[in-house]
Amino acid sequence: MARFFTTAEDLQKKTDEYFAYCDAYIGEKIIQGKKMKVKAPRPYTVEGLTAFLGFKNRKSLHDYGKQQQYEKFHDIIATAKAKIAANLVERALLNEYSTGMAIFILANNFDYHQPAPSPKAVENEGEAIDKIATALMKLNDRLSREKKKQSKLNA
Repeated sequence: MARFFTTAEDLQKKTDEYFAYCDAYIGEKIIQGKKMKVKAPRPYTVEGLTAFLGFKNRKSLHDYGKQQQYEKFHDIIATAKAKIAANLVERALLNEYSTGMAIFILANNFDYHQPAPSPKAVENEGEAIDKIATALMKLNDRLSREKKKQSKLNA
């Protein structure tokens, strides 16, 4: 690890600085043909937090959040990651991020995974499809009979 925090307070302070840095970011945009400086909050990311805290990689940040010897830092890392995940989901819901990118990031950084359907759900789905197919065939037969009746009446 490139950086070693000795107290939880030091880590909390640096983590808070990361979020403040992201929130206060000033970017450049071209508005009506002119380059303008505008407040453009940077997205919160695990990678951004990792770099800002001085770690070499995400694994080092993960270790601070999970390994026993860093127990005093666990809540700080967990809270920061929850804030990052919430920001990601909110931005995706506002169409600031693509849904695919949000799913990718959540799956790779936060262990979010869509559960596999249970065998019972798959069985129920199959039964539902069979019922729908049967109902559609009955409806098709009924429509055919009514069409024949209509043809006989028009003849």
